[in-house]
Amino acid sequence: MPEFCDFTVDLSNQCGDDYPIAGLGNIYLAPVRQLDPAVTVFSALNHDITALGLQNAGSFMKIEGKVSTKDLATENAKDGGGNVFNITANAMIPNLDTVTSFALKQYGKQKVVAIIELFEKDATTGNRKAIVIGLDNVMGIDAGATFAYNDTVEAEQGGVNGYNVVITGTQGESPRFFKGAITIKDGATTAVVNLG
Repeated sequence: MPEFCDFTVDLSNQCGDDYPIAGLGNIYLAPVRQLDPAVTVFSALNHDITALGLQNAGSFMKIEGKVSTKDLATENAKDGGGNVFNITANAMIPNLDTVTSFALKQYGKQKVVAIIELFEKDATTGNRKAIVIGLDNVMGIDAGATFAYNDTVEAEQGGVNGYNVVITGTQGESPRFFKGAITIKDGATTAVVNLG
């Protein structure tokens, strides 16, 4: 029988923020099979991922969803002696157009890894905090998340036209925080985003 692990961290809230700035920022996607395990680093000390490398000089794609239309929910299921986390992230991309529709169709053909940017900033670095969906240290890239989208047009004057996107993952551990840099597509060029 395995030995128990001591509980060593007191979770009491000594100095809470009564008015935190919460919510989701940008979402960054890449095909989970494009991840390079040799340069993907899971922290042994914290619940962090400190490096996410892509093969073939790949880049993450950015989804800049409409503010206040994004949410993330995690459900922990303990079935059959296992510990599984089901994660769902939702966002709304405004403006229906053929280019976006075609790109979303390509994203939906394969499993993805998603980095979800939070509005909250890290006190040490000043970078926005972020979590990773579709990759963990238990299932590895087999955790991969699915990407689905639906066209939406609100039936009212001044309503919203766009796409509702849903990223769904099943993992062997809760989403890890990401602390590092990623390369993203920025039009025809690339840019570096620092998170965590």
